[in-house]
Amino acid sequence: MRGTLRGLWLRRLLVTWLMDTVNILSTYLTAPASLPLPEHARAVIDRTQALCTLLDQVSAQLAAATDPDAAWRLALRAVAKAAVR
Repeated sequence: MRGTLRGLWLRRLLVTWLMDTVNILSTYLTAPASLPLPEHARAVIDRTQALCTLLDQVSAQLAAATDPDAAWRLALRAVAKAAVR
């Protein structure tokens, strides 16, 4: 894929990724205490601040109409940086 179509696809992918992340995080945070969550849910809950920071950074890139290729690279870099903290 090249050009405008690639940019549109990358923007949609980033938006879908952000929406899915918000949905998963809100589900984990609002789950009843008696509901058994998957093991990885605790790790997500423990990293809520880092995850919200990541969501904010990527959303800002999309809102600023950053070039989709650059926004994708910045998002991946932010995820990699957050993962090693």
